[in-house]
Amino acid sequence: MLKLLAILWVLFWPMAALGGPLEDLKAGNEAHKSGDTATARQFWQKAGEAGNPIAQFNLGIVYHFGKGAKKNYGKALHWYRKSARQNHKTAQFNLGRMYENGLGVTRDRAEAVHWYRKASGQGHKSAEIRLKKMGAWKGAGTGGGNRGKARRETCLRQYGCEAPGAGQGRSRQGADQTRLLVFHWEVRQKGFRSGGVLVA
Repeated sequence: MLKLLAILWVLFWPMAALGGPLEDLKAGNEAHKSGDTATARQFWQKAGEAGNPIAQFNLGIVYHFGKGAKKNYGKALHWYRKSARQNHKTAQFNLGRMYENGLGVTRDRAEAVHWYRKASGQGHKSAEIRLKKMGAWKGAGTGGGNRGKARRETCLRQYGCEAPGAGQGRSRQGADQTRLLVFHWEVRQKGFRSGGVLVA
């Protein structure tokens, strides 16, 4: 009987240990819903230290915006980074924003782009928008900018235009026509009609 209890303890102890952070996360969420953000922070702190990425993200929010604790960008960065490394896409986005805006850290465009790309690769639309505004959009998680070039070349073949740079003496009118055709082709590929109406 004692051996059976020892075996059961060895088998189920890891599950009990994992239940702790989840229970702390739930308790923190309940406290937050009731408006007790200080208590929520305490529960999230325990869950975050145990490695729960959602609790870590919540702590980043607490310190970033000063909800339930004094605003502290350094602590916000710490918790966002822990959560982001576990692929929490909104933590990745918020970390990118902090690097882009220099909140608690020296502005670092490359680091911001790095985290925006990670978030965008998981479908975070705001990260995609930030990348486009920064001129760093290469497609979600693709890491390569050759997709646009390939699309333009396909367009040029479809419409019988000369590829950019193929002819040395292209006229300005021909170059403008090529750009216009490329634009129309890209719009059609994204599912738009003329007039900007989205086609499902």
